[in-house]
Amino acid sequence: MIFDCTGTIIHNQWILSAAHCEPEHFVDGSLNATINGKDYAIEKVISHSEFNNETLVKDIMLVKLKEPIEFSENVSSICLFQNLTVPEMEVAAVAGFGIKFVRVKTLNDTYQEEQLDSTEVIYENNELLRETPVLIRNMSYCFDYEDYENEEESFAENVTETPTTENVTETSSTENVTESAIICAGGANRGTTQGDSGGPLLVIRDHHWVQYGVTSFGSILPVPGDLLAVSDQGIYTKVNAYCDWIAEKTSNEVTCQ
Repeated sequence: MIFDCTGTIIHNQWILSAAHCEPEHFVDGSLNATINGKDYAIEKVISHSEFNNETLVKDIMLVKLKEPIEFSENVSSICLFQNLTVPEMEVAAVAGFGIKFVRVKTLNDTYQEEQLDSTEVIYENNELLRETPVLIRNMSYCFDYEDYENEEESFAENVTETPTTENVTETSSTENVTESAIICAGGANRGTTQGDSGGPLLVIRDHHWVQYGVTSFGSILPVPGDLLAVSDQGIYTKVNAYCDWIAEKTSNEVTCQ
């Protein structure tokens, strides 16, 4: 965990996360990143210089640690690919330390047409790293979503295992978002939650996990008549759109393959 968010190890001294997770006041060495139960002092934080806190454009951040991470069977770095194509409806995975969705508060809330806010949803705290499969979506799913009815059937055709996490995401403006640098993903009861920000959107290539996106923002919509279900619309920063930036800011210590 890092700054009440999630991050991904991309080098033994570098973590990739979201720029909106950066604390307002950072003093060298005053904050830690917790990795596998161990605290590592943070040397510096580098958010993208063009990050917009209102639209969340270019929501990407690098964190350098003072000391190298101790890699083990349970702790290692993720792969980054320069040329990565992921088709719509491919099954990906998201991971993080986000809160757990429990239920929508009232039946009336499930029939509203607007997205749910935090006052209309019950969730519980979580200290475990959790993951869940999600579907890669067309951008219109996140920005012009209307149909809830076939979510479970669509997902069942692509996933055979039962997911382990639930979804609640905070909302943000979608104006002026450059689609070539973002990803839409989500589904019924499958997505990211508050606390998952900065965490990875992952796909499998050549039998290895590859980071495709960084959790940025999203929203949840009710499923009419169902207190225990929501539909997640998640927006992720596309990592391979920033490979040159990552290489530059890490002095080529981290490069995309």
